[in-house]
Amino acid sequence: MTTNTTASTRELLLPAVSAEPVRTRGRALESALREAIRTGRLRPGARLPSSRDLAGQLGLARGTVTAGYAQLIAEGYLVARHGSGTMVADTECGAAPTTSDPTRPVRWRYDLRPGIPALGAFPRAEWVTATKAGLAELPDDALGYPDYAGLPALRSELAGYLGRVRAVAADAAEHRGSPHGVAEGMGLDVSHLSHSN
Repeated sequence: MTTNTTASTRELLLPAVSAEPVRTRGRALESALREAIRTGRLRPGARLPSSRDLAGQLGLARGTVTAGYAQLIAEGYLVARHGSGTMVADTECGAAPTTSDPTRPVRWRYDLRPGIPALGAFPRAEWVTATKAGLAELPDDALGYPDYAGLPALRSELAGYLGRVRAVAADAAEHRGSPHGVAEGMGLDVSHLSHSN
């Protein structure tokens, strides 16, 4: 045997509707009840307090609560039965929206987002071949930390480019770089501090 108890406002966890401006209290009550139904806090068949009780608990006019109930009945969220009070409707209009599986990425037929290249057009096979060939010819010391200012060939190329394109008088030998990790950064700091004394 199931009993259908009346939900109190404490069980409903309704916001302080009486703190709202007088003109918007009815809409605030409707929104709070609608949200409680949509999110599943108020299940289908749950009996709501009478308009008189709810008005007294929230500090509202009874007509405000009655109008709110009437609006939600018209929208299909609530049903009123003579002698049984007002209850949450058994229909799906108040059910929480179903969400798709967040672990499965959405696949669009055409990705029209700006700045996204045609990822499927990337030459993966050629990239793997070039990477294998480059790693096979790479000396062992090239796999460690490079000079903090960058590779000399890269510095020279950048200095030439900046001179041609940006009119910057850059010298590859005077380039100041940034560390390539915590260990190198700490080493540079210690070196700088020991030379400054």
